[in-house]
Amino acid sequence: MRETLRHQEAFDLYYSMGEKRSCGKVGVKLGFSETSVLKWRKAFNWEKRVEQRDIDTAKKMQAKTDKAVLNTKADYRQMIQDNIKMTRALMATMIDPATKKLKAGIAAKSINDYDKLSATLERLVKLDLGLIGERAELDGVEELRITIVSKKTEPEGGEDV
Repeated sequence: MRETLRHQEAFDLYYSMGEKRSCGKVGVKLGFSETSVLKWRKAFNWEKRVEQRDIDTAKKMQAKTDKAVLNTKADYRQMIQDNIKMTRALMATMIDPATKKLKAGIAAKSINDYDKLSATLERLVKLDLGLIGERAELDGVEELRITIVSKKTEPEGGEDV
């Protein structure tokens, strides 16, 4: 027996019924006897085709999921890179370019701010390395990760990182 368009349509209907699929239901819906549909199922390996289509569908879903994860990671990496640039720029305002040391006359509060910026920069770099799969000492980064992720949905005026 040669598969025709009507056989393919019957298979598509059969497949679309999911776990509750039956040859009897396909026959009723398309106007054929259950016996005819049973013969088609056997002749055209519908059970194997159902398995293969399920595998193909799962692969497509996995590819979409992988793409979404990669895009999300790319977005987070861009946010991290932007924060690293901003932190470096702030730190640069506190450094004397000639001596590569803190500018003379910097107040104790500014030194404390510099230390905080330095710690933030270290955590951002570790988080970025973690996103690209590099092994890095990640202690304390989880809290920062939560702050960055939630920052995307916070209204303006939310707490700064």
